[in-house]
Amino acid sequence: MRPLWLLALAATLQQSCTPNGEPVRPTSPSAASSSVTSTALAPPPVSASPSASAAPAASAPAPNPPRGKAKAHVETRSFASAALGVDKKYQVYLPRGYDDSAHRFPVAYYLHGLGGNESNWVTHGLLDKAADALDLAVIVVMPDGDDSFYVNHPKPDSYEDCLKKKPPFDGSEPAASYCVRTPSYEDYIARDLVAQVDGAFRTIADRRSRAIAGLSMGGFGAMQLAMRHTDLYSAVATHSGMLYLTGTSTTAEPGKIRDATSLADWGKQYQAKFHDHVAKVMGPNFEAWREHDPSVLATKLQPGSLAIMFDCGDHDGFNFHTHGAHLHQVLQARGYKHDYAQLPGSHDWKYWSARVPVSLKFLSDNLQGAAPGP
Repeated sequence: MRPLWLLALAATLQQSCTPNGEPVRPTSPSAASSSVTSTALAPPPVSASPSASAAPAASAPAPNPPRGKAKAHVETRSFASAALGVDKKYQVYLPRGYDDSAHRFPVAYYLHGLGGNESNWVTHGLLDKAADALDLAVIVVMPDGDDSFYVNHPKPDSYEDCLKKKPPFDGSEPAASYCVRTPSYEDYIARDLVAQVDGAFRTIADRRSRAIAGLSMGGFGAMQLAMRHTDLYSAVATHSGMLYLTGTSTTAEPGKIRDATSLADWGKQYQAKFHDHVAKVMGPNFEAWREHDPSVLATKLQPGSLAIMFDCGDHDGFNFHTHGAHLHQVLQARGYKHDYAQLPGSHDWKYWSARVPVSLKFLSDNLQGAAPGP
């Protein structure tokens, strides 16, 4: 008979071998830790040893350095837009402290109106002066958007033919700075320009720190882009915007507006030149217009997805105050929080320049990282 100690030793040796007789190598605590963290998506097993090291916690984002004291200023830049196939200019307001610090800033994009260009907001709207007075801690980008309505045009003109004509709403602008090869203006603003600005400046490249605004044509552009791209923008503000694209009314009853049933039914309240330009830019498929209509897009907004502000003068020459009132009703019916005002004023720079400080303040209040700071 074998001694009990010999039988115990044999059992131990058997447990320490694999089925094919190879010895099992013991796992050290450090090796166990490596096996847990090497598969990022796999949680550690329930029976994991308490001695096994857990994966290191993600490090917190580095704090934003303080602002400097260098004066705010406006620069004019240009870049090659893949969406347009040409170079385009934009003006940028760099706030106080940009030039002498490593501080990162939120961004607000301001879109001009029909017949305008990148310089309008500073030249006529005095945006830089309003921003200085607020000590605005936001970079403001003002791009050239031509007469595009900031959508991708379904039927582009020939680039060569465009160069032979004067721009329709500002004959003083050279055709060379107006014409584009591929008029994909939505892609230009929402893709190319955002990438350009985030790459060229110290921005906070996050939707919570990005906003868009505009007036008239640019008001339409800003509102529909913000609603179509809530992954890019967290706040929007407009002045005198065309906010009910598919709405129509008659000159006899300018205060009344309703859904147009077709392209033929649309826009009887507008002058022919404006009517025909919008119809050309948006294309013949009237149902596709609804995909860009702020009053339609508002019915699909997720609660709290956008901070929204819009206003209009009560004597607007395009009757866009009826558009604002309609969008207000749509949002109100859904219980969607927004800031809306109809005020004394017309469709002009006297009204808009007075409202620029209001939209800047609204966007600043709703952008992450926009606190003025020291």
